[in-house]
Amino acid sequence: MELLRTSSTAPNMHCKLFAPHQSAYSKTKLPYNLRPHLQLNWQLTRPHSGRVQASYQPANPDASEEFRYLQPQSPICLHSTCSTYNRNIRVIQMPEVGVPPEVAGRRVLLLDHSGNIHSIHSEGRPFTTAYWDQLAAVEALVPEGPIAVIGLGAGTVVHLIRSFSPEREFHGWELDPEVVSAARRFFGLGALEEGGSLAIHTGDVFEEDIRIGGGFAAIVVDIFADASLHDKLLQADTWRWIGGALAPGGRVIANLGLAAIDGLEDHPSVVKAQAALGAMREAFAGHVCFKHWISDNSGSTIAMSGTLPEPSEFGALPDELGRCRGGWWSV
Repeated sequence: MELLRTSSTAPNMHCKLFAPHQSAYSKTKLPYNLRPHLQLNWQLTRPHSGRVQASYQPANPDASEEFRYLQPQSPICLHSTCSTYNRNIRVIQMPEVGVPPEVAGRRVLLLDHSGNIHSIHSEGRPFTTAYWDQLAAVEALVPEGPIAVIGLGAGTVVHLIRSFSPEREFHGWELDPEVVSAARRFFGLGALEEGGSLAIHTGDVFEEDIRIGGGFAAIVVDIFADASLHDKLLQADTWRWIGGALAPGGRVIANLGLAAIDGLEDHPSVVKAQAALGAMREAFAGHVCFKHWISDNSGSTIAMSGTLPEPSEFGALPDELGRCRGGWWSV
């Protein structure tokens, strides 16, 4: 895709967008540096004034006209703070035009200096076209019962699942109290708590007993810090501990980080993702499958415990999640 560089009204934002992908795990060669999360590099020059100043950097000058974004507007910084765990916590309201479609009109949570989007939300538009869609699709494969989210962020996966399975209940673990506060205020998690759909646990999940009576139908794992996968996820014992909180027939699904695309095999994030995948395989006695989720500006390794699913096993997923059915490989 190409972003059309416009005049002084263009936000001062460097967006790297990526060429269309082939089918999952087809060893796609892409000319850009994929990242495990949606990524927008912004410099907030006046974070407390509310406006984000920037300019777009076209990623592909030869892209067709249909991908040009016109009439850019300014993103608005709704919230900016820091904490013991994150030097930068920002909630940004994106404009409807002038930005990539994945984020247009949405509210995003930024942590650290990487530019990675840790959560994304827009009332009435739950689907993201990014890896969160695949994490949410696990709901269709598991029995009834509550779902755990380790690395809750601002609740993107919770909102996604509730859009097509509103009866589900959730437990979410998030390390940083300031992130939880922002999620309650700006991303609708406070209302879910009050309604009894979501229980938020604040603190280090690895120092807690996450088991509940009857177990979890699914456990979603998405833990990154400074754009790097949590080191605990490189250990088989960690995955055994997580798996021990599952109900019979439940599954663990995880975002492990950067996808192993041609040319990136030696990237530190890819090496880490592969190590975590190996640890999962050891923990779940080889019953692990994976796929590479490649979208226009992110590329993730998604791994899941259990047998290799057939597309039909995903049942009546929304059409927007149709891509989530296929592309799985046994480890």
